Amino acid sequence: MPRREINSELPSELGINDARTFEVFGYHAIDVHPNSAKKVVVNCPFCGFEYERIRHRITTRCPTCVYRKEPWPDLTKVLDDVETLRQFGYTAYSIHPASMQKVAYRCTGSCENIHVRYRRRLNDTTLCRACTTSDRATEAVKTARMKTLLEHYGNPNKAFGKTEEELRTLITSWCPDTLPKAQSLSNGQGLDILIPNKKLGIEYCGLAWHHECSPSPRPRNYHYNKMLVCRKMGLQLITIFEDEWLYKRIQIENILKARLGIHSMKVGARECQVEEISSYQASGFLENEHLQGGTNRILSAWGLIYEGRLIACATLSPHHRQNNNDVLVLSRLCFASGVSVTGGTSRLIDRLSSSARDLKASMIVSWSDNRWSTGAVYERTGFTLAEELPPDYSYVLVSKPRERISKQSQQKSRTGCPENTTEHEWALQHGLARIWDCGHKRWELPLT
Repeated sequence: MPRREINSELPSELGINDARTFEVFGYHAIDVHPNSAKKVVVNCPFCGFEYERIRHRITTRCPTCVYRKEPWPDLTKVLDDVETLRQFGYTAYSIHPASMQKVAYRCTGSCENIHVRYRRRLNDTTLCRACTTSDRATEAVKTARMKTLLEHYGNPNKAFGKTEEELRTLITSWCPDTLPKAQSLSNGQGLDILIPNKKLGIEYCGLAWHHECSPSPRPRNYHYNKMLVCRKMGLQLITIFEDEWLYKRIQIENILKARLGIHSMKVGARECQVEEISSYQASGFLENEHLQGGTNRILSAWGLIYEGRLIACATLSPHHRQNNNDVLVLSRLCFASGVSVTGGTSRLIDRLSSSARDLKASMIVSWSDNRWSTGAVYERTGFTLAEELPPDYSYVLVSKPRERISKQSQQKSRTGCPENTTEHEWALQHGLARIWDCGHKRWELPLT
């Protein structure tokens, strides 16, 4: 391979965008690759190996050193970002073994974990995924936070965010008598939204503040106990998680309208035709109207048809823990937005019961979510309460809590969790925290 002497102008001549980083770490650009102007030939100062690199990847480390797992020498002194790390309570630990563009740093908070991040991302305030910055933030960080609150909300003591304000404004437009935030409950807690004449309370749960590792931790029974307090006061509490409002807003609005009695059309069940519909039709309807969307493995689906339009749907599915059809599941029951059908639920349940008997089932089961309902619709249609289920959990990523993660996806068998470590401990090590709901109720409808 032809070679020429290296000179001080070579990095600029080669067009190396990160020439300073390249030189700081001790590597030498020897020549442009003879077969490609996009490549350069590099000499490793540690092992003497010469190798080729595409220019935009010139900051990756020598492949021989990476293969041998040879550690970097102490190069933290050359990092421009040490002050940034120190500002947020971290210690620059070492350069990443495979890339000059990454740095390992040790959290000086309670977890003391070692993390890796691209150097260009070290300005992110939430550097540690296993804990928050609240206990490590310096005065400079707190001042910046105060400035953000003033710019976004005009109030440094703002107790809620933009999305909660959107929900509050919407509810107030529907019900002008809605009371402001912080109405006290009997235990001293407050409700985000209270509508006295509807005997309805609404709790909006931002994911950053309502998990177990938030600055004000919400333990297992936090939401459940608030629901019980409201129930004793004669109030129904609806608990909405932030990701539901962000990504399923239309469905949330439909649920709230139904609970508040806001309907654009009211019909009787006798005015509708009850027809068996295809799983394709049912899934399409449920994706648009139901909070949980469609469902797989539909055995039977029935709908209410009014003037040629599908306005309600109920589906029957196999039990997720049984391989036979002895017990089937009422998996979805949903009405179109703004439509109230008097007696519609009973007619749909009757048809599903007939279908279940044809499939030789002896029972239909279903679950109600305490965050949304008391399950009264099941009692009215012949179901009996079989079991009160305690609060259940999902996960959120502490550094970016924008969407809940199912607990099933974090099972030990799916995440490579060591045998001597619990799922909870493993999740915490990977920056995941549990967020709890209000529990469920299991209902049964015998068919004998």
